[in-house]
Amino acid sequence: WQDTSEMEQNLKNILVIQLRQLGDILVTTPVVRSLKEQYPEARVTFLCHPMGKMILDDNPYIDVVITYNPKQTFWEGLRFLKELRARSFDVVFDYMYNPRSALFSLATGSERRVSFESRRGIVYNKLVKRSVEVDYVVRQKFELLKAMNIPTGSEQLILPWEKQHLALVKNFFKVAPQFELAPIRVSIAATHRRKHRRWDLKKYAALADMLVRKWDAQIVWLWAPGEEEVVDEVMDFCEMVTFKSPPTKFRELAAMMSNCDLFIGNSNGSSHVAVAAGIHSLQLHGPSLARSWCPANDRHHFVRASKVEIDGVGDMKDIAIEAVWNELEVMKSDIQGAAQQRQSHRLRRSE
Repeated sequence: WQDTSEMEQNLKNILVIQLRQLGDILVTTPVVRSLKEQYPEARVTFLCHPMGKMILDDNPYIDVVITYNPKQTFWEGLRFLKELRARSFDVVFDYMYNPRSALFSLATGSERRVSFESRRGIVYNKLVKRSVEVDYVVRQKFELLKAMNIPTGSEQLILPWEKQHLALVKNFFKVAPQFELAPIRVSIAATHRRKHRRWDLKKYAALADMLVRKWDAQIVWLWAPGEEEVVDEVMDFCEMVTFKSPPTKFRELAAMMSNCDLFIGNSNGSSHVAVAAGIHSLQLHGPSLARSWCPANDRHHFVRASKVEIDGVGDMKDIAIEAVWNELEVMKSDIQGAAQQRQSHRLRRSE
């Protein structure tokens, strides 16, 4: 199959595959928006690990979320492959292209299986060459759609949250009224499951103290299961009073961030939630590709460890506090403006 002009008439049943991780699933959400906006009558299905439902449930651009069992038996796996084939997808966009996702793509039997060039290219019948230029991951993902002559739309990440997710924020405000009344609310994620991608905790503490003293800001430290000890450690380094977020589920984290004015953190899942929440963010990058993971626009900035303009070659310890503070000063007026708008409401509601 070569002719993509048929797409206009024949796309009625679409499968998007991004098995994991949570951040990677979240940055795939603009893809399903573009597909649904272009083909509003089409059935859009998303295939992922069960954890992906934390992000994808209630997404208005997805009709069905399919999850696989990573511990399934051989016979259960075979049954799942048969179920995929029975769904008769018109087109499959595989953003994972690892052995498991390639098997799932092949099992669909779709005549249009689209992915990037890789060692498993034989599985697909439409391969797209990756650009040599480093670009924001959402724009990279859009390349598969463009290869099929499908228009792309907004790059904004989608993480719906509802009124009930504000209960945690309300309770937090009761125990931390200083944070609720702060002229600038700052959330910081000093954690990362890989230590070499984590900025020094003493530097994070010093930065938090500066924000409290110089900006009259209040700080809340974010954490995921298994990371609470890291937050306790960084708070012990602080001279000023700061606050620890209560344990949050993913939607509650989105609600918490939406009621902050600024996010600062390493390149991790929290940084993507901040982008989805629409607040200002500053990401810190060492051996990670800043221009891949940060939208790099007026609202979202990054500081990278490399002393030259090369992504992914620096050590996190080389990021100086002064460099981070200088970038925050560049962002300050926009952050203050957003904070003043937010102050007209006690709580920011889901839009």
